[in-house]
Amino acid sequence: AHGYDGEVVYALVRLTTPKIQLENAIRTTNFLHQSYNSRTSISKQLSDLAKSDQRVAIWGGTGKAAAFIHQYNVDSQRFPLVVDSDPDKVGTFVPETGQEIIFRDILKSSPVDIVIIPTQWRAKDILAEMNREGIVAKQILIEHKGQLINFLTDKHPY
Repeated sequence: AHGYDGEVVYALVRLTTPKIQLENAIRTTNFLHQSYNSRTSISKQLSDLAKSDQRVAIWGGTGKAAAFIHQYNVDSQRFPLVVDSDPDKVGTFVPETGQEIIFRDILKSSPVDIVIIPTQWRAKDILAEMNREGIVAKQILIEHKGQLINFLTDKHPY
C-alpha cells in the first residue's frame, strides 16, 4: 500500500520457511554435530591406542583407508604400520603421511594386537583372508556409528 500522499510504500509481510527447507536445515545441523562428535570420539580412541603398549596395523592405505588416515590424523609416528594385500599398492605410500604400504604377510612374522579396517564393508572379506593366511590379531576394529568397535564382538551390519 501507499501512504502519506504516495510518499511511503508499506506492507505487512509474513515470512515463512517451507517445511522441507526447515527439515533439511535440522538434518544438516544434526549431521554436523554427529560428525564432530564422531571425529572427536574416534580421535580419542586412536590417541588412547597410540599411548597403549599394543601394536596396531591399519589395513589399507588408499581410497577410504587413506581418507580415514587423514580424517583422524593417523600419523606415521603413532601408527607406522599400514598393510594391504594388493601387490599394486605395496611399496607405495599413504598420500602425504609417509606411511609405506607393506604387504599383509608382515603380520605373520611380526604380529600385531589390533588391526583397524577402515573399509568396514570389506571387513568380513579381510578377516577371511587373515584366517586363510594365518594372520592373527587380538582385535579387529572398524568404524561404526562414530566409534571404533570390535568387529568380532560388537553389533554392526557388516
